[in-house]
Amino acid sequence: MTGPTASGWLTSPALLVLDQTLETVGMLPQLAVNESIQSVRFSGPTAYVVSFRQVDPLFAIDLSDPTAPAIMSELKIPGFSTYLHPWSDGLLLGLGIDGTETGPTSDLKLTMFDTSDPFDVTETATLKVSLNQAEALRNHKAVLIDEKSGLIGFAASSYDADATGCTTWSTAGTTAPSASWRTCPWTG
Repeated sequence: MTGPTASGWLTSPALLVLDQTLETVGMLPQLAVNESIQSVRFSGPTAYVVSFRQVDPLFAIDLSDPTAPAIMSELKIPGFSTYLHPWSDGLLLGLGIDGTETGPTSDLKLTMFDTSDPFDVTETATLKVSLNQAEALRNHKAVLIDEKSGLIGFAASSYDADATGCTTWSTAGTTAPSASWRTCPWTG
């Protein structure tokens, strides 16, 4: 839900529960005021929703009564996850962008959340990756996840330009060795 305010537009994402005729039967009208939804994952009667403005709230929402959805917990951590994947019973993997209290950084971040108690979701492990581009941030098909083998894989790269206009590309992947190269504008 959005609308104008004196200082601009106010964004207030809502959670709607619809029945088979697409009629609204339940709602959380203001899930995260002035934030945007980055990812959602359903696990049984629980929805996990990540929103973002400066820090990453991960909401655990009880949907067991569709007419009365309720927030069970809200975990605030820097950055945000654009992809959530159930790892095993009680664990949820988040892939996204790292952040600080003032907003996002350019690094990738993997987070393992303990969801065994949806009333007290916690962050159990974090891996920051010094690369800033990954198709996996936008496309779940670009992620390899094999819980039995303990594997998480995705290709990532980094793109940085310096004051001279030169660009440095770096890559890392699950099956290819890392590489980097530098290009500069022609001044001939």
